[in-house]
Amino acid sequence: MPDKKIYNQRPNVVGRNGNIWAAHIAGANQQQLADAFDLSVQRISQILDQVRKSIPADEKQQVRTMRLELLNELKMQMMEIALSDAPPAFAPNGKPHFDPETKKTVRDVSVKLQAVDRLLKIDERIAKATGTDSAVEHTVQVSAEAQQATKDAANLVGRQFALLIPESPEVLAHRGSG
Repeated sequence: MPDKKIYNQRPNVVGRNGNIWAAHIAGANQQQLADAFDLSVQRISQILDQVRKSIPADEKQQVRTMRLELLNELKMQMMEIALSDAPPAFAPNGKPHFDPETKKTVRDVSVKLQAVDRLLKIDERIAKATGTDSAVEHTVQVSAEAQQATKDAANLVGRQFALLIPESPEVLAHRGSG
């Protein structure tokens, strides 16, 4: 864990900037910080960026590791809830609900659904922390030869199908488009 004394002695994490950073870490958004410190949101953003950049890479990695460990622990707890049996559903008067057709107890799956929702949110946080949250765009170009080879293969399959079932609607449609 980073040494708090060393961390607080950095130039960008003492005084006003340190107070801004501490409030940010505690959960204040940039507008709230701007209002509290009588600064513009743009200036708050610059201060937070300066502080972020002043944190050594090894400390960032330690914090990232601790956060991932916490997220993984939460993920395991939510997974346990999501996979557990749903408790019975009860009416406001405290009586259990029964399915009128099967006469079986109706189950309250809301807790399981909430756990699944939390799992998805935790997974999003893990993806952001590990840099796996953005999709990678791929471009595929098909040459004219490949397009022709695909058409030739489709025609061959069509001819083979015609031998098996000569009057099927698919064969007749293929003959009309060929």
